[in-house]
Amino acid sequence: MKKHGKILFNRVLLKLDHVELEQKSPTGIILPKLDERLKEAIEHATVVSMGASAFKGTYEKPPIKVGDRVCYKRYAGNKANVDEKDNTQYRVVEDEDILFKLEEVE
Repeated sequence: MKKHGKILFNRVLLKLDHVELEQKSPTGIILPKLDERLKEAIEHATVVSMGASAFKGTYEKPPIKVGDRVCYKRYAGNKANVDEKDNTQYRVVEDEDILFKLEEVE
C-alpha cells in the first residue's frame, strides 16, 4: 500500500539539493570550491509542496511556488522521510524560515 501525506498549515516541504562543494582533479586531489565557512551556511532546496496557509498572513499571493529553488535557515524545520527506498532528503520548514528564492540571471 502506498502512503501519501499532505503538508498542513504554514509549512513547506523542501527537497534538499545536492550542492557540489568540492571537486577532484584528474589525479584525485580534492579541490575545494568554497570557503569552509561559506559551505557551512548554504542550505538550498526545491519546493515540493506547501500548506494551504503558507504565506497567507503576509502576502496576497505567495512569493514562491512548487518547483522554485530557495534558501532557508540552516537549522530550520524537521527532516522528513518521504520514501524509504529513495535516498533523497526532505525537510519540512515553516514559511518564515525561507530566506529567499533563487532565480536565474543572465
